[in-house]
Amino acid sequence: MNIMNLGKIAFGSLVSGLMLSDMIEYQMKNQDTVIESPVDTVSIIMPVFNEEDFIERSTISIKEQNIIQDYPNLFEFIVVDNGSTDNTKKLAEQFADKVVVQNIRGKLSARNYGISLSKGSIIVAVDGDTYYPSNWLNSLLKPFTDISTVAVAGST
Repeated sequence: MNIMNLGKIAFGSLVSGLMLSDMIEYQMKNQDTVIESPVDTVSIIMPVFNEEDFIERSTISIKEQNIIQDYPNLFEFIVVDNGSTDNTKKLAEQFADKVVVQNIRGKLSARNYGISLSKGSIIVAVDGDTYYPSNWLNSLLKPFTDISTVAVAGST
């Protein structure tokens, strides 16, 4: 295979990836999407550090997910404060099911600590400075029709 063919494959992959990304974005924003019960319990883990300017909007956007509204007993929302020196923890306590403090610095440490406290069979990691459209979680969980399809990657 020559360099020209590799370029075509890479470009084709890029175009396919962009189309898939557009489709997922459409589903996240489409309020007419059917909301189905998750196949199992879900823990949403949000590590935060000095997110005072963003945490309220971010946590509200999680709590207002349409799938959580329809199936609240299948979800838990854990915020792990990583030693914030602002009002992040206080603001998060208004919306999260559980807010814990973990003073070992690092987003990964905070996330892993939240996972160790979680009860859900499916873990969803989110960020404290991000807004999530109301159908985002439903779109994310839709492919999980069977718990055996879950794959995890990363270091421990």
